[in-house]
Amino acid sequence: MRSNIPPREEYAFVKRVIDGDTIVVTPDRLKGRQVRVRYLCINAPDEGEPGYEDAKRANQDLVAGKKVKLVMDTTHLDRYKRYLRYVYVSDVFVNRELVKQGYAKATSFPPDDRYYTDFLKLQKAAARQGLGCHPTGVFEDEEQYVRHQTYSSQTDAIQTTQNSGRKYAYIIGALILVLIAFGFYALLPRIKDVITFRDASNVTAGDLAQVIRVIDGDTIEVLHNGARVRVRYVGMSTPERGKACFNDASEANSRFVDGKTVRLVRDTTNNDRYDRLLRYVYVGDVFVNRELVKQGFAEASLYQPDDMFFEEFRQLERAAAQAGLGCHPTGIFDDGSTTR
Repeated sequence: MRSNIPPREEYAFVKRVIDGDTIVVTPDRLKGRQVRVRYLCINAPDEGEPGYEDAKRANQDLVAGKKVKLVMDTTHLDRYKRYLRYVYVSDVFVNRELVKQGYAKATSFPPDDRYYTDFLKLQKAAARQGLGCHPTGVFEDEEQYVRHQTYSSQTDAIQTTQNSGRKYAYIIGALILVLIAFGFYALLPRIKDVITFRDASNVTAGDLAQVIRVIDGDTIEVLHNGARVRVRYVGMSTPERGKACFNDASEANSRFVDGKTVRLVRDTTNNDRYDRLLRYVYVGDVFVNRELVKQGFAEASLYQPDDMFFEEFRQLERAAAQAGLGCHPTGIFDDGSTTR
Protein backbone atom coordinates (compact mmCIF):
# COMPACT_ATOMS: atom_id res chain seq x y z
CA MET A 1 0.00 0.00 0.00
CA ARG A 2 1.49 3.35 -1.06
CA SER A 3 1.99 5.90 1.75
CA ASN A 4 0.67 9.46 1.39
CA ILE A 5 3.19 10.73 3.92
CA PRO A 6 5.84 12.78 2.08
CA PRO A 7 9.50 11.98 2.78
CA ARG A 8 11.45 14.43 4.92
CA GLU A 9 14.14 14.48 2.26
CA GLU A 10 14.04 13.63 -1.43
CA TYR A 11 15.83 14.41 -4.65
CA ALA A 12 14.40 16.12 -7.70
CA PHE A 13 15.43 17.58 -11.05
CA VAL A 14 14.80 21.29 -11.63
CA LYS A 15 12.74 21.80 -14.79
CA ARG A 16 12.07 25.52 -14.51
CA VAL A 17 12.87 28.53 -12.32
CA ILE A 18 9.74 30.64 -11.84
CA ASP A 19 11.27 33.45 -9.77
CA GLY A 20 13.69 34.05 -6.94
CA ASP A 21 12.00 31.70 -4.49
CA THR A 22 9.91 29.25 -6.55
CA ILE A 23 10.88 26.43 -8.90
CA VAL A 24 9.27 23.57 -10.82
CA VAL A 25 10.81 20.14 -10.24
CA THR A 26 10.28 16.47 -11.03
CA PRO A 27 10.89 14.47 -7.84
CA ASP A 28 12.55 11.09 -8.45
CA ARG A 29 9.76 9.25 -6.66
CA LEU A 30 6.99 10.76 -8.82
CA LYS A 31 8.37 9.42 -12.12
CA GLY A 32 8.26 12.57 -14.23
CA ARG A 33 5.36 14.39 -12.55
CA GLN A 34 6.08 18.10 -12.08
CA VAL A 35 5.46 19.98 -8.83
CA ARG A 36 6.13 23.52 -7.69
CA VAL A 37 8.45 24.19 -4.77
CA ARG A 38 8.29 27.37 -2.66
CA TYR A 39 11.50 28.03 -0.73
CA LEU A 40 11.02 28.24 3.03
CA CYS A 41 12.19 31.04 5.32
CA ILE A 42 12.96 33.48 2.50
CA ASN A 43 11.14 35.83 0.17
CA ALA A 44 12.46 37.26 -3.09
CA PRO A 45 10.96 40.24 -4.99
CA ASP A 46 7.70 39.53 -6.79
CA GLU A 47 7.25 40.17 -10.50
CA GLY A 48 7.04 43.91 -11.14
CA GLU A 49 9.06 44.79 -8.03
CA PRO A 50 12.64 46.14 -8.11
CA GLY A 51 15.19 43.34 -8.14
CA TYR A 52 12.78 40.70 -9.49
CA GLU A 53 14.85 39.78 -12.55
CA ASP A 54 18.12 39.85 -10.61
CA ALA A 55 16.75 37.51 -7.93
CA LYS A 56 15.35 35.16 -10.56
CA ARG A 57 18.71 35.03 -12.35
CA ALA A 58 20.51 34.39 -9.07
CA ASN A 59 18.18 31.48 -8.39
CA GLN A 60 18.70 30.18 -11.94
CA ASP A 61 22.46 30.30 -11.49
CA LEU A 62 22.14 28.15 -8.39
CA VAL A 63 19.59 25.52 -9.44
CA ALA A 64 18.55 25.62 -13.12
CA GLY A 65 18.80 22.19 -14.73
CA LYS A 66 20.37 20.67 -11.64
CA LYS A 67 19.61 17.86 -9.25
CA VAL A 68 18.46 19.26 -5.90
CA LYS A 69 17.69 17.87 -2.49
CA LEU A 70 14.35 18.98 -1.03
CA VAL A 71 14.09 19.04 2.76
CA MET A 72 10.77 19.52 4.55
CA ASP A 73 10.45 21.42 7.82
CA THR A 74 6.97 20.95 9.33
CA THR A 75 4.36 21.86 6.70
CA HIS A 76 4.21 19.82 3.48
CA LEU A 77 2.09 22.01 1.18
CA ASP A 78 0.67 25.53 1.04
CA ARG A 79 -2.89 26.20 -0.12
CA TYR A 80 -1.72 26.15 -3.75
CA LYS A 81 -0.31 22.65 -3.31
CA ARG A 82 3.24 23.94 -3.65
CA TYR A 83 5.88 21.98 -1.77
CA LEU A 84 7.37 24.06 1.08
CA ARG A 85 11.03 23.12 1.24
CA TYR A 86 14.64 23.95 1.98
CA VAL A 87 16.63 23.36 -1.21
CA TYR A 88 20.19 22.11 -1.57
CA VAL A 89 22.50 21.66 -4.56
CA SER A 90 25.25 19.35 -3.28
CA ASP A 91 26.59 21.24 -0.23
CA VAL A 92 25.07 24.60 -1.20
CA PHE A 93 22.03 25.58 0.88
CA VAL A 94 20.16 27.56 -1.77
CA ASN A 95 17.69 29.36 0.54
CA ARG A 96 20.57 30.55 2.69
CA GLU A 97 22.75 31.52 -0.26
CA LEU A 98 20.07 33.75 -1.80
CA VAL A 99 19.73 35.68 1.46
CA LYS A 100 23.50 35.85 1.91
CA GLN A 101 23.94 37.28 -1.60
CA GLY A 102 21.18 39.84 -1.03
CA TYR A 103 18.61 38.44 -3.46
CA ALA A 104 16.09 37.41 -0.79
CA LYS A 105 15.06 38.48 2.68
CA ALA A 106 14.50 36.40 5.79
CA THR A 107 10.88 35.46 6.27
CA SER A 108 9.21 33.67 9.14
CA PHE A 109 6.55 31.12 8.22
CA PRO A 110 5.57 29.59 11.60
CA PRO A 111 5.87 26.73 12.31
CA ASP A 112 8.43 26.38 9.48
CA ASP A 113 11.01 28.83 10.81
CA ARG A 114 14.02 26.68 11.68
CA TYR A 115 16.52 28.99 9.95
CA TYR A 116 14.79 32.35 10.34
CA THR A 117 17.20 33.76 12.94
CA ASP A 118 20.25 32.70 10.93
CA PHE A 119 18.78 34.13 7.72
CA LEU A 120 17.90 37.43 9.40
CA LYS A 121 21.52 37.91 10.45
CA LEU A 122 22.67 37.18 6.88
CA GLN A 123 20.09 39.62 5.52
CA LYS A 124 21.34 42.41 7.77
CA ALA A 125 24.93 41.74 6.70
CA ALA A 126 23.94 41.79 3.01
CA ALA A 127 22.04 45.05 3.53
CA ARG A 128 25.06 46.69 5.17
CA GLN A 129 27.23 45.67 2.21
CA GLY A 130 24.65 46.74 -0.35
CA LEU A 131 24.53 43.29 -1.96
CA GLY A 132 22.04 41.95 -4.48
CA CYS A 133 18.65 43.65 -4.38
CA HIS A 134 19.27 45.73 -1.25
CA PRO A 135 20.31 48.94 -3.08
CA THR A 136 16.82 49.05 -4.66
CA GLY A 137 15.17 49.29 -1.21
CA VAL A 138 12.73 46.50 -2.06
CA PHE A 139 13.40 44.75 1.25
CA GLU A 140 13.08 47.89 3.39
CA ASP A 141 9.38 48.74 3.07
CA GLU A 142 8.48 47.20 6.42
CA GLU A 143 10.10 47.00 9.83
CA GLN A 144 9.31 43.35 10.34
CA TYR A 145 9.47 40.47 7.91
CA VAL A 146 6.86 38.30 9.58
CA ARG A 147 3.49 37.29 8.25
CA HIS A 148 1.42 34.40 9.54
CA GLN A 149 1.80 31.24 7.48
CA THR A 150 -1.20 30.01 5.50
CA TYR A 151 -1.57 26.57 7.01
CA SER A 152 -2.46 23.68 4.79
CA SER A 153 -4.36 22.28 7.74
CA GLN A 154 -7.01 24.38 9.50
CA THR A 155 -6.47 22.21 12.56
CA ASP A 156 -2.86 23.39 12.83
CA ALA A 157 -3.98 27.00 12.62
CA ILE A 158 -6.68 26.62 15.26
CA GLN A 159 -4.34 24.76 17.59
CA THR A 160 -1.63 27.39 17.22
CA THR A 161 -4.12 30.16 17.97
CA GLN A 162 -5.42 28.32 21.03
CA ASN A 163 -1.92 27.69 22.37
CA SER A 164 -0.99 31.33 21.82
CA GLY A 165 -4.16 32.44 23.58
CA ARG A 166 -3.49 30.30 26.60
CA LYS A 167 0.10 31.54 26.84
CA TYR A 168 -0.96 35.19 26.76
CA ALA A 169 -3.77 34.53 29.22
CA TYR A 170 -1.29 33.17 31.78
CA ILE A 171 1.07 36.11 31.26
CA ILE A 172 -1.68 38.72 31.49
CA GLY A 173 -3.14 37.02 34.57
CA ALA A 174 0.20 37.28 36.35
CA LEU A 175 0.57 40.92 35.35
CA ILE A 176 -2.89 41.77 36.66
CA LEU A 177 -2.03 40.26 40.08
CA VAL A 178 1.16 42.31 40.24
CA LEU A 179 -0.64 45.49 39.25
CA ILE A 180 -3.37 44.99 41.83
CA ALA A 181 -0.72 44.34 44.49
CA PHE A 182 0.95 47.65 43.74
CA GLY A 183 -2.31 49.57 43.19
CA PHE A 184 -1.74 50.49 39.53
CA TYR A 185 -5.43 50.27 38.66
CA ALA A 186 -5.12 52.83 35.88
CA LEU A 187 -3.23 50.34 33.71
CA LEU A 188 -5.80 47.54 33.96
CA PRO A 189 -7.92 48.68 30.98
CA ARG A 190 -4.95 48.22 28.65
CA ILE A 191 -4.29 44.73 30.01
CA LYS A 192 -7.96 43.89 29.53
CA ASP A 193 -7.80 45.08 25.94
CA VAL A 194 -5.03 42.63 25.09
CA ILE A 195 -7.21 39.74 26.29
CA THR A 196 -10.51 40.79 24.74
CA PHE A 197 -9.36 42.66 21.59
CA ARG A 198 -9.72 46.36 22.24
CA ASP A 199 -12.89 47.91 20.88
CA ALA A 200 -12.66 51.30 19.21
CA SER A 201 -14.96 52.81 21.80
CA ASN A 202 -12.49 51.82 24.54
CA VAL A 203 -9.59 53.71 23.00
CA THR A 204 -9.35 57.24 24.30
CA ALA A 205 -5.62 57.92 23.96
CA GLY A 206 -3.97 59.22 20.83
CA ASP A 207 -3.28 62.41 18.92
CA LEU A 208 -5.65 64.10 16.50
CA ALA A 209 -4.41 64.84 12.98
CA GLN A 210 -5.85 66.05 9.68
CA VAL A 211 -5.47 63.75 6.67
CA ILE A 212 -4.09 65.71 3.70
CA ARG A 213 -3.25 62.80 1.38
CA VAL A 214 -3.93 59.09 1.04
CA ILE A 215 -0.79 57.45 -0.34
CA ASP A 216 -2.09 53.88 -0.57
CA GLY A 217 -4.15 51.36 1.35
CA ASP A 218 -2.06 51.49 4.52
CA THR A 219 -0.21 54.81 4.41
CA ILE A 220 -1.45 58.39 4.73
CA GLU A 221 0.03 61.85 5.07
CA VAL A 222 -1.34 64.00 7.85
CA LEU A 223 -0.90 67.40 9.43
CA HIS A 224 0.30 66.50 12.92
CA ASN A 225 1.41 69.09 15.47
CA GLY A 226 1.86 71.60 12.68
CA ALA A 227 4.05 69.34 10.53
CA ARG A 228 3.36 67.10 7.53
CA VAL A 229 4.15 63.51 8.46
CA ARG A 230 3.48 60.10 7.01
CA VAL A 231 1.60 57.47 8.98
CA ARG A 232 1.94 53.72 8.36
CA TYR A 233 -0.95 51.65 9.66
CA VAL A 234 0.14 48.98 12.15
CA GLY A 235 -0.94 45.34 12.17
CA MET A 236 -1.94 45.07 8.52
CA SER A 237 -0.67 45.45 4.96
CA THR A 238 -2.32 46.24 1.64
CA PRO A 239 -1.13 45.62 -1.95
CA GLU A 240 1.76 47.77 -3.14
CA ARG A 241 1.66 49.94 -6.26
CA GLY A 242 1.66 47.85 -9.42
CA LYS A 243 0.17 44.85 -7.65
CA ALA A 244 -3.32 43.42 -8.04
CA CYS A 245 -5.94 45.38 -6.09
CA PHE A 246 -3.65 48.30 -5.27
CA ASN A 247 -6.21 50.83 -6.53
CA ASP A 248 -9.14 49.15 -4.78
CA ALA A 249 -7.33 49.09 -1.43
CA SER A 250 -6.22 52.70 -1.82
CA GLU A 251 -9.75 53.78 -2.66
CA ALA A 252 -11.13 51.88 0.33
CA ASN A 253 -8.69 53.70 2.59
CA SER A 254 -9.64 57.02 0.99
CA ARG A 255 -13.31 56.42 1.72
CA PHE A 256 -12.48 56.05 5.40
CA VAL A 257 -9.99 58.85 5.98
CA ASP A 258 -9.48 61.26 3.07
CA GLY A 259 -9.77 64.86 4.29
CA LYS A 260 -10.93 63.77 7.73
CA THR A 261 -9.68 64.25 11.26
CA VAL A 262 -8.22 61.01 12.55
CA ARG A 263 -7.06 59.80 15.93
CA LEU A 264 -3.60 58.20 15.88
CA VAL A 265 -2.99 55.58 18.56
CA ARG A 266 0.46 54.17 19.22
CA ASP A 267 1.17 50.57 20.19
CA THR A 268 4.84 50.28 21.22
CA THR A 269 7.07 51.58 18.42
CA ASN A 270 6.85 55.25 17.47
CA ASN A 271 8.54 55.42 14.04
CA ASP A 272 9.85 53.05 11.39
CA ARG A 273 13.20 53.48 9.66
CA TYR A 274 11.63 55.97 7.26
CA ASP A 275 10.39 58.14 10.15
CA ARG A 276 6.80 57.25 9.39
CA LEU A 277 4.58 57.19 12.47
CA LEU A 278 3.40 53.65 13.21
CA ARG A 279 -0.20 53.93 14.36
CA TYR A 280 -3.66 52.51 14.70
CA VAL A 281 -6.01 54.97 13.00
CA TYR A 282 -9.54 55.89 14.04
CA VAL A 283 -12.19 58.09 12.47
CA GLY A 284 -14.75 58.64 15.19
CA ASP A 285 -15.53 55.15 16.46
CA VAL A 286 -14.36 53.45 13.27
CA PHE A 287 -11.10 51.53 13.69
CA VAL A 288 -9.71 51.92 10.17
CA ASN A 289 -6.96 49.26 10.36
CA ARG A 290 -9.51 46.70 11.47
CA GLU A 291 -12.12 47.69 8.88
CA LEU A 292 -9.68 47.36 5.99
CA VAL A 293 -8.85 43.81 7.06
CA LYS A 294 -12.50 43.00 7.76
CA GLN A 295 -13.56 44.20 4.30
CA GLY A 296 -10.80 42.22 2.61
CA PHE A 297 -8.60 45.09 1.46
CA ALA A 298 -5.72 44.28 3.84
CA GLU A 299 -4.05 41.24 5.36
CA ALA A 300 -3.01 40.76 8.97
CA SER A 301 0.72 41.40 9.45
CA LEU A 302 2.79 40.80 12.55
CA TYR A 303 5.03 43.75 13.45
CA GLN A 304 6.58 42.78 16.75
CA PRO A 305 6.46 44.23 19.30
CA ASP A 306 3.43 46.11 17.90
CA ASP A 307 1.09 43.13 17.85
CA MET A 308 -1.83 44.16 20.05
CA PHE A 309 -4.48 43.30 17.45
CA PHE A 310 -2.71 40.65 15.39
CA GLU A 311 -4.81 37.67 16.49
CA GLU A 312 -8.05 39.59 15.92
CA PHE A 313 -6.92 40.80 12.50
CA ARG A 314 -5.90 37.29 11.52
CA GLN A 315 -9.36 35.98 12.34
CA LEU A 316 -10.98 38.82 10.39
CA GLU A 317 -8.70 38.10 7.41
CA ARG A 318 -9.73 34.45 7.37
CA ALA A 319 -13.39 35.39 7.45
CA ALA A 320 -12.91 37.89 4.60
CA ALA A 321 -11.02 35.29 2.55
CA GLN A 322 -13.77 32.72 3.05
CA ALA A 323 -16.38 35.28 1.98
CA GLY A 324 -14.31 36.37 -1.03
CA LEU A 325 -14.31 40.01 0.05
CA GLY A 326 -12.20 42.91 -1.21
CA CYS A 327 -8.86 41.86 -2.69
CA HIS A 328 -9.02 38.18 -1.75
CA PRO A 329 -10.42 36.96 -5.10
CA THR A 330 -7.25 38.24 -6.79
CA GLY A 331 -5.06 35.95 -4.65
CA ILE A 332 -2.75 38.85 -3.76
CA PHE A 333 -2.66 37.84 -0.08
CA ASP A 334 -1.97 34.16 -0.77
CA ASP A 335 1.48 34.36 -2.36
CA GLY A 336 3.52 33.81 0.79
CA SER A 337 4.80 37.35 0.73
CA THR A 338 5.38 39.20 3.98
CA THR A 339 5.35 42.66 2.58
CA ARG A 340 3.31 44.48 -0.03
